[in-house]
This record gives sequence, C-alpha cells and structure tokens, in this order.
Amino acid sequence: NCVILLDEFNRIEPWISNSLFALLDDTRATIVHNEPIVLGENVVFVATINQGFQYTGTFTLDGAMRNRMNATLEVKPIPSEVEVELLQNRTSISKVESKVIVETMKRFRDDPSFQEETFDPSTRSSINVALLRSSGLTLRQAFEFVITNSSTNRKNVIDILNSKLGTLSF
Repeated sequence: NCVILLDEFNRIEPWISNSLFALLDDTRATIVHNEPIVLGENVVFVATINQGFQYTGTFTLDGAMRNRMNATLEVKPIPSEVEVELLQNRTSISKVESKVIVETMKRFRDDPSFQEETFDPSTRSSINVALLRSSGLTLRQAFEFVITNSSTNRKNVIDILNSKLGTLSF
C-alpha cells in the first residue's frame, strides 16, 4: 500500500524509463542485475511532467509509456484567492500587493500572445515577485527582474505592467 511519485518523469533518460515498462504494465515485475523486483499489491505510480518547448532537458513520453498511465490530469493555476493567500503567507507583503501580483500574472496567463514566451507566469513566478517586493524592491522592479528581463516580447510585457501597475506607489 503505497504511492510512488515519479516527479519530472519526462526529464529522465529514455533508457531509464524503458527499464520501468515491466513494472508499469500488468506483470508489475522486472529483473535488475539478476535480482527480481516484484511490486506488492496496491502500489500506485503517479508521474508528473512539464510539457512544452520552454522546458529544456525534457523528453517526449512515447505511446507505450503514456499507455501505462491510467489517467492524465492537467493541473491549471491555483484559484486567484488561494494564490493571493499563499503570497501573503510566504512573504510580508500586503493583501493589496498580493492581489496586484496575482491579477497581473493572470493577465499574462490568459493572453494568447504570451503562450510562446520564454518567461513562465506561474505561481512560482508570483512568489518570486512577492519575495523581491518584500525585500524592498518596488512591484515594478520585482516584475522587471522576474518577468520583463526574461521576456522576448518586452514591449507587450511593459504595456501590461503599465496598465496593471499604473501609478501605484509600491
């Protein structure tokens, strides 16, 4: 009775994932260096992957491996109110500042022109902006270091930041 988490599963070399085929199929057994490995009952595998061109060092999962996974669940960004609370709990910034960060990141996430961007408007990026803000930078400076400087579309990023941040004094 256990769950085995294969985190960042598409980052492992294909020869390693190939050695897992037998464990993940109906036989649930394999041999490694002449030692048999047999999975007990109620062993569940969960694999996480990041997909997309922006994730270098990843490999595409082939059909045989995808076929061994019973279901696929796409994880979307957490609800805005939860992300706001997370930023407040992780840093010393105010609820107002947390909301501005989350709303700005949501704008980047929802805008199709940023789908091919080199920056990732993820919750992790929101946390990084909040951490920089809590260390004394302005919100504009924090966004510049986390988002603008790594963007291939700086003008559009700056336009969005100007519309979202406007003349905020923090």
